[in-house]
Amino acid sequence: MLHLIDSPDDPRLGPYTELRDRHLRRDHNLFVAESEFVVRRLLASACLVRSVLATAGRAEALAALRPDVDVFSASPSLMQAVIGFPFHRGVVALGERPGATAWPTPFRRALVIEDLTDVDNLGALLREQHGLRLIAATR
Repeated sequence: MLHLIDSPDDPRLGPYTELRDRHLRRDHNLFVAESEFVVRRLLASACLVRSVLATAGRAEALAALRPDVDVFSASPSLMQAVIGFPFHRGVVALGERPGATAWPTPFRRALVIEDLTDVDNLGALLREQHGLRLIAATR
């Protein structure tokens, strides 16, 4: 469901103010998805999506993909005020971490990366190791 946001103090955006706090993410069993491509993959998955925060044009398209998920539409400056750091990708989402048995299919090999802070270099790892399932965990 699409919601237009015009104030950084909107209480529905509370979880987005805590994105930089690793302990709060861990304590609430959440993970963060950034960029339109990654959020689209999240929305298409079986994972529970808490909500999406996006710029206007992107928010409408994402809300159409999953009407059951709250999608908050905000200006880029409002998003930066809420998140607390410069954010240029225009889309961020919060999902619930799946339980240990929630993986939909078995896999033979996995690459687990703990305390991941920059996803930009993961492409090289995945190209080197075809067939790996990526599980990114942050604390």
